[in-house]
Amino acid sequence: MARLSGVASALAGAVAMVMLGLSGAASADPGDACVTSYEGAQQAKKQGGLVRSKAELRLCIGACPGELSKDCERWLGEVDQKLARLTVAVRSRGGDPIANDKLFVDGVERPVGQLLELDPGRHELRVEAPGHVRRNDVVDLAAGSRTTRTLTLDPGATGRDETPSLIGPITVGTAGLVALTAAAALAIAGHLDVSDMRDDENGCAPACPEDRVDRVRDLWTAGAVLAGAGGAAVVGASIWLGFELSSQPGGPTPVSGGPRGVLFELGGRF
Repeated sequence: MARLSGVASALAGAVAMVMLGLSGAASADPGDACVTSYEGAQQAKKQGGLVRSKAELRLCIGACPGELSKDCERWLGEVDQKLARLTVAVRSRGGDPIANDKLFVDGVERPVGQLLELDPGRHELRVEAPGHVRRNDVVDLAAGSRTTRTLTLDPGATGRDETPSLIGPITVGTAGLVALTAAAALAIAGHLDVSDMRDDENGCAPACPEDRVDRVRDLWTAGAVLAGAGGAAVVGASIWLGFELSSQPGGPTPVSGGPRGVLFELGGRF
């Protein structure tokens, strides 16, 4: 019973909060919206943001009384005349419309083939469609102008003009070089130990302890394994890099093969 009472109290509290919120919204001063849109429209206009100024003026007309509303109506006519208008059409190389095409104006997706209201000035356009190469363009619109721009897309892979990802092949190649460096270090360490054993004054050859001989063999074995793995990684990374670069227009021909092998001659006699 206590549990049901707690639930009921929580529900009552939630309902009360909602009612308070609705009451606050209903009692909000409409003059705030008027002042905000009235001042915001003028500020946006001064900064060259005519599209935002037009939106603020529409709010102002509905929110402001009397003379203030008339001011906003007059300014709306002035801003509307200065807005630039652009229509972008997308066509294939043969002049046919393209299905599922997309238009981006200054990085924001906009409808293709429809009249767009924009601020006067420079705007970056990008169009893309499945099975076609993306195209970028720039348009400079004068105040009050009406412009139609037709962009032609060439057939090809959609992402063919993207920068290739080199992180993978570079990472693999770096790992291969590290392995080769470690292999060389192990080989050198083994040969230095052999030189010590062959030293005329302090050397133990040809009757060196078995554990010391085994240690040198272990160094050379580990070095040979690292050399093989590192060489394979370097060759694989070079082939991978070749394919990544060849995916770009004008890129190099894919690597058909790498070096025939990476050989570390590890050995010696005690």
